[in-house]
Amino acid sequence: MAQKTLQTRLLDLLGRAATPLSAEVAAIHLEEDEAVVARELEALFAGSRVECARDRGVYRVVPRN
Repeated sequence: MAQKTLQTRLLDLLGRAATPLSAEVAAIHLEEDEAVVARELEALFAGSRVECARDRGVYRVVPRN
């Protein structure tokens, strides 16, 4: 089986998230650099910015006003 792309892995995780997509995306345990994950999340949520919390693996998607 081909290895999933980071974007596909994020979509899989977000699909199982219990919170709205505009809320915190918590506990994303990926073996990726936080900046890379933030860029991919920003690409998925066009028009939003992504903040990385102090603890690794917690991201907040913030709609741009």
